[in-house]
Amino acid sequence: MSPGPDMERILIATDGSDSAREALHVGVELAAEQGTSVTIVHVVEQANAEDGNGLRADKDAALSEAVEMARHAELEPEIELLAGDVADQVAELAERIDADLVIVGSRGLGRASASLLGSVSRSTLDRCKRPVMVVRGRRPLS
Repeated sequence: MSPGPDMERILIATDGSDSAREALHVGVELAAEQGTSVTIVHVVEQANAEDGNGLRADKDAALSEAVEMARHAELEPEIELLAGDVADQVAELAERIDADLVIVGSRGLGRASASLLGSVSRSTLDRCKRPVMVVRGRRPLS
């Protein structure tokens, strides 16, 4: 995929899963190649955010790992730690920061499983008005 020359900002959603790491890798590589800025977001489900600890981006393991990966590629990402419905929060943030591309991971459960389980990547595709790239995680070799 070769983005247009006017691409300025990529939004990458992460939750620390293997598929999110793969999406992060693709997004960081693309941003480094294209010279775009990067925003990395982790959305915590509202119930998990209300456990009394509060949201702190500097203590979030998924974001810490993502920032380290971006900095290794000589990028200085903006980070967001949000609470609520993942797809809604990602879509709203994409609009707020005027993202040219949103990148999310997919656990690769397949169409039938995703429809039964309510896939976050599918919901993000449905709700986001911005272009969305869904990156499938690598499957382990058998």
